[in-house]
Amino acid sequence: MPQKAASSPSYAFPQDLLDAQASLNATQASYEQYIQSPDPDDEQRDAEFARYRAELLRLSIEVVVHPFWSTLEQGTVVAARMALKHVHDSAGGQGQP
Repeated sequence: MPQKAASSPSYAFPQDLLDAQASLNATQASYEQYIQSPDPDDEQRDAEFARYRAELLRLSIEVVVHPFWSTLEQGTVVAARMALKHVHDSAGGQGQP
């Protein structure tokens, strides 16, 4: 008898958490693109690195300390965080992993 594949759980991520994760993803992508671009002068580069680091830190904190995580059962937070990281990869990106 064939076995059913395990389905991944769905999470009802709040919109502000989805938005913060999308901003974090976009900022990370912009940062990675910037570091691969031709070198601007050192002062400009240092300022941009500092700006990116500050924004990445701010967005990371916003995602990590969001109250949503405290609503989950113990032992499910890591799976939910991984689902959130990839929620925008799925078709539609509507909060379903």
